[in-house]
Amino acid sequence: MALTATDIGLPSTCSVPARRGRLTKDAIRNALQPTGKAAKQLTEAIASVQIIATVSPDSVAIPASVTTKQINVLEVGIKEDAAPEEFLRSFSAHLGEQSKHVSKILYVLHRDDGWMLAAYRNANVHAGIATGVMLFGPLSWDTPYLHLRGGHLDDVWDSLCAQTALDDDDPHHIDERIAKQMHIRMLEGSLRKLQKAHSRTTQIATRNRLWEQMAAIRKELSALQGVQQ
Repeated sequence: MALTATDIGLPSTCSVPARRGRLTKDAIRNALQPTGKAAKQLTEAIASVQIIATVSPDSVAIPASVTTKQINVLEVGIKEDAAPEEFLRSFSAHLGEQSKHVSKILYVLHRDDGWMLAAYRNANVHAGIATGVMLFGPLSWDTPYLHLRGGHLDDVWDSLCAQTALDDDDPHHIDERIAKQMHIRMLEGSLRKLQKAHSRTTQIATRNRLWEQMAAIRKELSALQGVQQ
């Protein structure tokens, strides 16, 4: 399915004509020179790549800012259940280098059973994001509907990242909130592993030690999730 800018809630002035926006795999391969998993995903997991919208001062009359001059929205058809994270990360890194890191990409991933937003977020060590991270929204049968919130494009980009990963459009403290979400997910994963280990062991001392570790994680999760609410 070929989307347009208006299909996802953006002004028609952002639209990129289908013929001009189509990116062939050969063109992508020549530009990126991908290797390893990124190259494999481009060959096997990607069905199509299409630029469907460009958000810029010329298209939406929102001023550019220090780190964001333009936001490209790409529809990416995928053929596998797992999102092609390495390819998306490589594509975003390539555009960042070419634009001196002032052009951003929001991905609208499409597979047979629904849609998913994705975006690459640069590292922000002070906020708790040590390295760049791919953000993924939940899979949905409904086409994403975006909101352009912010007085300049830095805020708009932060808001789009929030819409992708946090289910809101608030651009404020975005990296801190993403870091907190990542920490919560890490703790939840650790808790699941401890629960499995606790259910398998019959040694009282080991069960007690695992129970104490689970209790500590639950306490930390409760505090973090309470702050989020």
